[in-house]
Amino acid sequence: RAFHPPPRVTSTVMRVDFVPATPGVESVPGIDYIVQHAFAQQRKVLANNLRELPLMTPERWTRLEAECGDLLRQRAEQLYARDFVRLAHILSIDPSNTPAHPNS
Repeated sequence: RAFHPPPRVTSTVMRVDFVPATPGVESVPGIDYIVQHAFAQQRKVLANNLRELPLMTPERWTRLEAECGDLLRQRAEQLYARDFVRLAHILSIDPSNTPAHPNS
């Protein structure tokens, strides 16, 4: 025995499965802009943060609600990279025409 007296310890075995990275996320136009705004104010659901996007139009909002209503009711930290890619594709934001981040 290595320890005297023996410690009273309960052991546990854990299995960790890593989620593979979403390929090509960096090349999605507007992804950085959407992610920055999604995390702009913590503890808010995505709808509240994205509704305040300077480039959000009523048409874009209607489309976003129709195609991603499920995502809009979640917080940014609950989403996967593929969800942000989905949002970026639906919003079709041109990164060369985006205002600065609200907190910068």
